[in-house]
Amino acid sequence: MAGNKKSRFADVLFSRGSQRALVSAWGHFAGHEVAVADLVGKTLAFQQAYDWDWVKLNPRNSYYAESWGNVYDYDQYVGPHPKQIFTLVNQPSEIERVTSDVDWEFYDSQNQVLSEVVAALPETPVVQTVFSPFTVLTTIAGQPRQARSPLHGSNSTATVAALIAERPRGLANALENITLVLEKYLGQIAATGADAIFYAVTGTAHHEILSQEEFERYSTPYDQALISAAKAHGLGVIFHTCGEVAYPERFEKWQGIDALSWDHFSPANALLDAPFAPVPLGGIDQRAVKNGDVETVARQAAETLLAFADKPLLLGPACGINPIVGDPALLALRGAVETQT
Repeated sequence: MAGNKKSRFADVLFSRGSQRALVSAWGHFAGHEVAVADLVGKTLAFQQAYDWDWVKLNPRNSYYAESWGNVYDYDQYVGPHPKQIFTLVNQPSEIERVTSDVDWEFYDSQNQVLSEVVAALPETPVVQTVFSPFTVLTTIAGQPRQARSPLHGSNSTATVAALIAERPRGLANALENITLVLEKYLGQIAATGADAIFYAVTGTAHHEILSQEEFERYSTPYDQALISAAKAHGLGVIFHTCGEVAYPERFEKWQGIDALSWDHFSPANALLDAPFAPVPLGGIDQRAVKNGDVETVARQAAETLLAFADKPLLLGPACGINPIVGDPALLALRGAVETQT
């Protein structure tokens, strides 16, 4: 569709404009996430295939923990997770190892990916993924970021429950140190040319990982600090809370969130048309894309576009998909937006 993608993205995200919905999809290029050139190439090929209205970068989801010393085997994946072969925090007493002294090589490589994608797509908004400090902490400690989903290869005993019970001060200090690192990283993301961040608390809002009280103590202050930092750098904020129990209503009044993403197809979560302040991101069940159900994707896209005809919308899957060039389901999603006037 004619028109500057960056200006339309800004209109929807910041002005809550009700023009044509913007569409995108994203996912991990498992096995192609380590070398800068490989990830850049896969990202650009995926964008060229579908001409998305905005591009979400998907770095390997372990690179934060790598900067603290975790090691992974990238020849062995389970879903988007490479096998963990060393973790910095194997037991609660080791939580003090999480300082603000990290290996910046891992952030530098992602900034290089971002820089090259931005240079190659000067008229397309680019969004970098940033995990919450608590998500980073769980990865460093080899713990699940989704309920009932153990990290591949981890034998760590530094469970969230044990850290809270045995090392609450050490846990808070670790989260403060992670936040300091990510605050610096946000400045680099802005300087490298991103338009927004996709801020993911992953599945850590689930009550089986943290109670609401625990989430408000061990996640919320650090999340809000980073969202404020992102806004101070002029970055938009798309907030993602993942999983079948995601509690999006907890976040919709947080200052600084421009768009909100959650699995609104799960019966436990609010629907996409819930009266939330941020612009909704969704409309497509990622499971339908995974299953190659072109008819369902096309129907969901048409129904969502009709329901949000006079409201701002970021149309896309409710969570990540397998990013395949030439996928008929994704072609149906892209085509649905082109029927709008």
